[in-house]
Amino acid sequence: MEMALYLSRTRALYLSVKEYTDMTPNEARFSEIKKKMEAAGYRLVRISGSHHYFTKPGAQPFSIPVHQGKVKPYYVRQVEKICRGD
Repeated sequence: MEMALYLSRTRALYLSVKEYTDMTPNEARFSEIKKKMEAAGYRLVRISGSHHYFTKPGAQPFSIPVHQGKVKPYYVRQVEKICRGD
């Protein structure tokens, strides 16, 4: 981050955003997400449009929107939290 001090403000902001995106998960294929959810005890119960609904006894239902076979990073992080048990 000290290198950013010698750059313009815009360039420093760009580096900060790039560093952030390097730390966040990318889009994932739905087939991978489905395997993780099933391994955590969830079951795909229905699909309504692009939303895939998973349930597990004793847990809240969880909906994942899928577009062109991909799942957005936000939902990838949510699935990771669910699989860890957070």
